[in-house]
Amino acid sequence: MKSHFKRVALEAKALIDAKWLPYWKGLTEREQKLMWGLLGAMALFLPYLIHLPLSHAITEQTRALHEKKATLAWMQASNKTWQSAPDADKPKQLGVTEALSVISHALDASSMHAFAYELTQLEGNTLQLSFEKVPYQPFLDWLFKMESKYNFNIQSLRAEKTETTGLSRLQVVFGFDAS
Repeated sequence: MKSHFKRVALEAKALIDAKWLPYWKGLTEREQKLMWGLLGAMALFLPYLIHLPLSHAITEQTRALHEKKATLAWMQASNKTWQSAPDADKPKQLGVTEALSVISHALDASSMHAFAYELTQLEGNTLQLSFEKVPYQPFLDWLFKMESKYNFNIQSLRAEKTETTGLSRLQVVFGFDAS
């Protein structure tokens, strides 16, 4: 290993002696001073030119790492909060027969009580709610409120425009898990 480095050093010295030494001796004293000044400036600025991009990249990677750690901590805290939420906050599981009663009472207690509706049980665990005319946006608000209180799936929602402005013909099919 030492012989390899020694051989490389000798080859470098031979190259300097053969190529650069005659060139250096051919320069005037002023040109030699200028070359020394340029070499000194390069020696001062080269580390800076290497250090600047590296330090910027390290700073950016550190910042990204801190953001990712903060996001992970938030996700873990959110997951713990979600998992430890009390059962009162979770939507209530309904069976089909119980859902018939709950939806009927909820419709009667809401602003939808003025509009005629038909609530029927279809095959299996599904219910169909139909309105000939009902205000569209208040119905959706009622539906979202029900969804936050009770656990059900909206299997289909069909809305058709009626001749009366602001009223729609609606049909919703709800699905419930068997309980």
